[in-house]
Amino acid sequence: RFLLIIVIIGFIMSVAPSPVMASPVWELQYCTQTGMIPQMLRVSGGVLYGVSTRYFIISPDGVNYQEYVVANCDSLRLCSAFMLTPSVGYCCGCFVLSDNNLYRSVLYKTVNGGQSWTRTYQLERNRCFLKHIQFVSPQEGYVVMKFDFFGIRIYKTINAGQDWSIVFESEISSPSCADFQPNLKAVGRILSPFIITSPDGQSWQEAVDITSYPSYIMVSANRIITAVAQSVFYSDNQGASWSLADISQLGADFSPTTCLTTCGLSGVSGNLYMVSGIWDGNNDHPGIVRSLNNGASWQWLVLPTEMPDASGQIYGIVYWGEYIYISFHARIYRLHVGPPVANNDDVVSVAPV
Repeated sequence: RFLLIIVIIGFIMSVAPSPVMASPVWELQYCTQTGMIPQMLRVSGGVLYGVSTRYFIISPDGVNYQEYVVANCDSLRLCSAFMLTPSVGYCCGCFVLSDNNLYRSVLYKTVNGGQSWTRTYQLERNRCFLKHIQFVSPQEGYVVMKFDFFGIRIYKTINAGQDWSIVFESEISSPSCADFQPNLKAVGRILSPFIITSPDGQSWQEAVDITSYPSYIMVSANRIITAVAQSVFYSDNQGASWSLADISQLGADFSPTTCLTTCGLSGVSGNLYMVSGIWDGNNDHPGIVRSLNNGASWQWLVLPTEMPDASGQIYGIVYWGEYIYISFHARIYRLHVGPPVANNDDVVSVAPV
């Protein structure tokens, strides 16, 4: 199997353009104290942070980290967090109840950079968990709730989390991923219709269907970018139509979605980085691909053989400053890629869908 991977990568190297990074220098920035594996990495409020089970990790500079316990409870499963400032933020997830592995959603707030957390008792429901939280301004934020079986509920706050109201609810499907920006919001679902969108967070529309459910989704400027099992799509009209991104330079065995969570896509100013890999017929082997034109076309940046850990278990990626950061097992690595560059790689979409 290893020889097969080498052969595949050798072919990719023979046809891949210059963006493939030769001998990338990965810097190990942090080994978690408890062995916790950050299930997400995000930057907001001027800090980098992540959550996993009952732990929260935060860094002001990507070099120095602090790790805190949100609640001393083994049944806590944190899924998402969002920092409004270096001090104030929220995290959310669920308790796994002892009877029949049922869930109870939970929301916490910190006012001291994660050193301590207060359970708000807001949005707590049995047979539900909070999958995603994100603010688009200091006052306006959103939470995505997943029901224990099928169902999705989206909550909105306009007073920094003091109160939450339901803006969307459906029992047709469950959420897979989400991204909320001031001008556009997009939520992926596991059953058709696969994506819903909203310009204002109040009125929601079903997008035209793509080929499968989204594993990653991102709003960048006025564009929605999403990755599914074998393709990458983008839409410039809130999902009314979709174009296939050009992935022709990535090889026939390219596998777009090899991150173990939905935090596999990150970007700034149209420079996007995605955890993607190579399928050898039995397993995925993740690497990093990059788009410099806001998701219209993609090239290899780091091949799977140049990743810092051969296990292939990446849990998140984020682009911050001049570095991409990845969560790999109980470690956080970073790689220097430089500041965002002008989007100068215009590629016509392969085909409308």
